[in-house]
Amino acid sequence: MRSLTRGCDADFVDAVGARWYQHTHERQDLISIGTTRLTFTIDRSGKVNNLKVIENTANEAFAIVCLQSVQELKLPPMRKLAG
Repeated sequence: MRSLTRGCDADFVDAVGARWYQHTHERQDLISIGTTRLTFTIDRSGKVNNLKVIENTANEAFAIVCLQSVQELKLPPMRKLAG
């Protein structure tokens, strides 16, 4: 989860991390640990879009845990920037 923090808000990282730890604990007998890199966008309404695995050195169960951790986020709409 190290690269997740690049360009991300701390609350976002905490929210994904909490889900990730919960899912990995629940499925610890199914997953093999490795590196899974995801790419996605978040629209102004707070919805996660275009979520994809771009690299996975672990097994499919671990990739699914990572995808679920991001997919389940309930983000508030983004504030408009003053300008």
